[in-house]
Amino acid sequence: MSLWIEKYRPRTLSGIVGQDAAVRVGTRFLESGSIPNLLLWGPRGVGKFSFARALALELHGDLENFISLDASNIFEIGKKYLAEERRFRLFYEERASVIDTFKRIIREFTALAPINADFKIIFFSNAEALTLDAQHALRRTMERYSKTCRFVFSTTKPAKIIMPLRSRCLMLHFRKLSDEHVESIVRRVASGERLKLSADALRLIKARADGNAFVAISLLQAAAALSAAPAGGERQYVSGDAVRLAIEKSYGADAAEIEALLSHALEGKHEALRKKFRSLLDNRGVSCRELLECLQDAVKRRAAAGRIPVEKATHILLKISDVDARLCECLNAEIHVEEALASFSAL
Repeated sequence: MSLWIEKYRPRTLSGIVGQDAAVRVGTRFLESGSIPNLLLWGPRGVGKFSFARALALELHGDLENFISLDASNIFEIGKKYLAEERRFRLFYEERASVIDTFKRIIREFTALAPINADFKIIFFSNAEALTLDAQHALRRTMERYSKTCRFVFSTTKPAKIIMPLRSRCLMLHFRKLSDEHVESIVRRVASGERLKLSADALRLIKARADGNAFVAISLLQAAAALSAAPAGGERQYVSGDAVRLAIEKSYGADAAEIEALLSHALEGKHEALRKKFRSLLDNRGVSCRELLECLQDAVKRRAAAGRIPVEKATHILLKISDVDARLCECLNAEIHVEEALASFSAL
C-alpha cells in the first residue's frame, strides 16, 4: 500500500496550500527558468519539501536533477544510516568519520554534471542538524559549483544555519497551516480515496495535526486502514472512533515510551534506560532531536502535575537545553543525549 503523503504530494506550485507568498516567489523563478540558493524555514509539515520538489519538476520536467538528503539521518543516526542507505554504500568506509563521508558524498554529487539541464538542485531537509564543519564545507562547495548546482536548505530553526550560508541563500518563510488549510488537504485526499469522513473524524484530525499536513494525511490513512471495508461501490466510512484508535496506535505508543524512558532516567535505572533509548532510536525511528523535544514536554507535564519538584525540573530542562546546543557541533548525537539521560537522577 502506497503512502498517501507521497501519492498526493503536489507536483506543481499551484497545488501547494497555505503558502501564497512562497508560491508567488517560486512562480517568478519558473518564469525566469532558474532559481537562487534557498533557505526554506518554518514548522514541520507545511510544504517546504513539496515546494522544492515542485520547483524541480516544473523546471526540469522530472526529478533526475533533484537530490534530497536528510541531514538529521546523516549526523544523528550517523554511520549506521550511511552503511545501510543504498545511495551511500559506494561512499561509506567504516574507518572514515561521518563528516569525512559526508564531504565525499557532497563532492561526488556536485561534481557530476546535470542531466539535460543547466543545474541540479541539492535539497537538505532538517538542515539544522548539519554540524558546523559540514556547513563550512558546504559554503566552499556552493562557491565552487555555483554554475551547475543550486542548494536548498529546509529547517525549522534558521538561527542554527551559519551566517555565511544564510547570506548565500534567499530565505523564504513557510507559515503554519490553518485548520481550514488542513481541512482542504484532508478533503482532497479523502475524495481521491473515496472516503466519507464524519464531522468528528475531521475535527480530531485537525486538532491532532495542529497545522501539520504530514500528520493529517498519515492519520487519515491509518484511520482508513482501521475502518471497515466498504460494501459494493459505496464510499468507505471513517468515524471519529477510527481516528481516535489511529492516534492511540500512532502516537500513544511513543508518548508511553518517552514517559518510561524518563522514569528510568530519574530512577537511575541505567540498564533499562539504555535498552529503552536504543529501542526508541532503532525501532521507533525517533531522532535525537525529536527525543529531546519529547523529553522537554514530558518534564514540563510532570512538573505541572507536581510529580517532579520544580527545582529538579528546571535543572533537567537546563541540561536538555545544553545538549540541544551541543548537537549543533557534535559528531555523534547519541553519546550526548545518553549522557544527559544518565545524569537526570543526580540532578
